[in-house]
Parts: sequence; structure tokens; C-alpha cells
Amino acid sequence: MRKLCKFFICTVLFLSIDKLFAYEQSLVTITSDVFGKDEFMELLVEEGSHGEIQTIHKDYYDKDGVRLYRDSYSADSIEEGISLYKSDDRDVITIIGNRETGVEGGPVDMDYLLKANIFDKQKDEREVEELEIEKTGSHWNLKKRDRAIAKMHFLPRKNIMGMTIGIKDIEYK
Repeated sequence: MRKLCKFFICTVLFLSIDKLFAYEQSLVTITSDVFGKDEFMELLVEEGSHGEIQTIHKDYYDKDGVRLYRDSYSADSIEEGISLYKSDDRDVITIIGNRETGVEGGPVDMDYLLKANIFDKQKDEREVEELEIEKTGSHWNLKKRDRAIAKMHFLPRKNIMGMTIGIKDIEYK
């Protein structure tokens, strides 16, 4: 009985060891006048036991830094695209990479809505920024042209009636 109990405890510990070594770190903080001045978003990566990206988290916070909710995606979800922000059934900001990007880093495209066509979504104007997820030592970085990015701020594009219709510019810090 004692051996069976030891075996059971060792098995449970062995099966949960991957979660014990999981490590979460911030990739970038995103603010925007597009989705509200009182909220911000943080994109995080969670490492597996071998230092690879295991999960990508998208956390939303209120102005006081209290997490409102979290969306989580497996690392290979980046291949299909991860929508960072949606409005009126439109993907406003999406990141897309390949399978290797989601595991060991690499190029990632940030596709965003430049100007919405209010009559026909198929005629929306979009823009793509080329970024890169890179691991330096034990830290993951988001980079643009070899420059690490800790924060991104999206500025809204407004029409003559003051309605937000897309993203005018992105500030990188």
C-alpha cells in the first residue's frame, strides 16, 4: 500500500512538472484611443519546460491595472492569426506568424484596419507592420527593425463626423 501511494504521488508530480516550470512574461503593452482611454491590453507569452512559447495570453486591464479578463491561445494559433481587437465584426488588429514563430520566435505581421468602408467590409483599407518575436537569453522581446518594443499606442482615424473608422498611426516605445 505504501509503495502504491508513493507511486501515485510521484506520477502526479511528474505529470504536473511542466506546469511548475511554466513561466509568463510580458511581450508588449498596448494602449489605444480606439478601444478606450480607461483600458489597456497586455500580450504575454508563457514558456514551457524547454523554454519554448507554450501559450500566448491577451490580458485586458482597467485604468487601475486590475485585470478584467484573459484570452489564451496555443502557440500555434499565431499561424491562423490572433485577433487583438475587434469592432463591429471586423478584426481591427491581428497578429499572424508561422508555426515556428509561435514556438521559437520569428517574423510576425501585425495586420490592422487603416480605414473602414462603412458600406462594404470587403473594401476596407488595411496595413501590415512587420515585427519579430525574438528570445534573448531567457527573455522574449517584440521587435520592429531590430528595436525592442515594450509599448504600442494606436491612434484612431476619424471621419468628418468624429466617428472612429480605423487606425491612423502606431506609436512604438
